[in-house]
Amino acid sequence: GIVNALRFSPDGVHLAAATSDHAAVLWNLAAVRTELKALNLDWVAPTLALPTNSAADGFSSLPEDLHQAALPPVRGAVDFSGYFTHTLANYFSNETDNRFSDLKPGRIRAGAIDFQVQGILQLGGLMVPQLPRSVGGIPIHRQCRRVHFLHASTWDGPAVGEIGRYTLHFRDGSTETIPLIHGVNIHDWWVDPANPPRPAPVWTGANAHLSSKGWTVGLFHLTWDNPHPEREISFLSFETDGKTRLPLLAALSTE
Repeated sequence: GIVNALRFSPDGVHLAAATSDHAAVLWNLAAVRTELKALNLDWVAPTLALPTNSAADGFSSLPEDLHQAALPPVRGAVDFSGYFTHTLANYFSNETDNRFSDLKPGRIRAGAIDFQVQGILQLGGLMVPQLPRSVGGIPIHRQCRRVHFLHASTWDGPAVGEIGRYTLHFRDGSTETIPLIHGVNIHDWWVDPANPPRPAPVWTGANAHLSSKGWTVGLFHLTWDNPHPEREISFLSFETDGKTRLPLLAALSTE
C-alpha cells in the first residue's frame, strides 16, 4: 500500500511506516546500515539530539533498552535481535507476574534443532495498537533446506483459524508464504495441561499468574520445508491481520 506516515522510535533505532492498507512496517536502522555498508553505501549520522520519549509516541510502551549481552553462537540460528519489540524480562503484559519468567536468553533445543532465544518480536492489533501488525526485512541471507520457527500466539480468538503469516523472500524476487493456523501450527502461549494444545509445546515454563490454575506458558515449533533449497532466502516478513489472536516470534533457525 501507499505509505501514509513515517515515525522514528524515540531512541532512533527503528523507523515505522503506516500504509494505506492498514499495515505497519518496522525497520531496524542499524541492520539496514550494516547491509548498506556491505554494498559500500552509507549515510552520515545526524548531529541533532534525538527526541526524548513521550507518552504520546507510538513506541512509548516498548522497553527502552532491547540490547542483549552477547551469547555463544548457535549453529543455524538467525539473529533478528534488531527487530525485537520486548526483552524476555519485559514481555508486554501489564501484569508483572504474567510473563515468560522461566525463559532465559540462550539455547533451546526442539528435537534435533537448536534455537537461540534472546527476545520477543510481538505483532500488534486491536488489543495492542502500539505494536506493528507487520515487520519486514528480517535478514536471513542463506540457502537452506528447512526454516524453523519458535513461536506462540496471544490474546483470545477462534480455536482454529489463520492468525498471520510468514513470507520468505528469495534473492531472485520470488516468495513463499507460510500461513499461521491457530490450532494447527501455532497455539496460545497459555498452556492448560488438562487440555493439551495442538501442536504440543516444545518448551514450557512457570508463570505466577497461572500457577493457581496449574497452567504453564509455552512455545511451539513450526518446521517449513523449503521447496527451493538451491535459492538464497534474502529476508523474512512477519504479519497479522490483528483482529483477535496475535502471533509472536521467539526464535528462528535454519538447516
